[in-house]
Amino acid sequence: MIVEKIIGKIADIVAKLVEISSRRRELHLRRLKVGSGTIAAGNNYWHISGTTPYIRFEGTELNGADKSVREYEGTMKVWDHTTDSEVMDIESHASRHIYGGDDEVVGVLIQDTAANRPAAGVENRFFLATDTMELSRDNGSSWETIGVLGGLDLTAHASRHAYGGDDAIGTDDLRYSQVLVEFGTESSVSVGAGSTSTIDEGAYIARCGPNTKVEYSPDNGTTWYDLLGVGEIGYVFSDGSNVRFNNTGGSAEDSYLLPI
Repeated sequence: MIVEKIIGKIADIVAKLVEISSRRRELHLRRLKVGSGTIAAGNNYWHISGTTPYIRFEGTELNGADKSVREYEGTMKVWDHTTDSEVMDIESHASRHIYGGDDEVVGVLIQDTAANRPAAGVENRFFLATDTMELSRDNGSSWETIGVLGGLDLTAHASRHAYGGDDAIGTDDLRYSQVLVEFGTESSVSVGAGSTSTIDEGAYIARCGPNTKVEYSPDNGTTWYDLLGVGEIGYVFSDGSNVRFNNTGGSAEDSYLLPI
């Protein structure tokens, strides 16, 4: 009986030792110490601890890369082991995508003074000269000017082409074939006996009453000259102040204006 109890106790001790040994092996698999660093693994993570730790990928194919993702100087880097140098700071690499960067984003707008516009050669990028407001596009071999944007509303800028505007149409640049001629609605103008009526600004075909004429003044109303005689029909261009009907008869009568 005593022998059997002793054998049972020994068996229990052996079982405990086997369990402990198994757990130690499991612990060794979960946490591996290498030099001064450690590698720990779990169901959903790998934890590498050490000085500038990294995971390295070395391609053995022709021209294969030898690079790693590593912690270096407090941030995560892509590292080239062939040259032992940093390729990219993963946490801060905007400079790679700006003009002149190693991975420049094409199609963005570069802004600088005209004198600092770079040489052409990157197709479909744009350059805005901040001093002249000229916008241009790189076609891959040269810069194509799109236009000058300074103060220009592209959807409404007719005033620039009007007389006196910043981009006025030249005096001799329009031809009759470019001008749309369209008649408005003719209206009557009643002028009392011995009275006058100023003609509104515009271009007209005027029909004078039997005793009415059209006059104009070159000196803002001081002197008046006949433009159309009494009862005549003709073209009248008025500035709204210095062209008028003048009824020389003894009773009121109508004259007519047809806007052009």
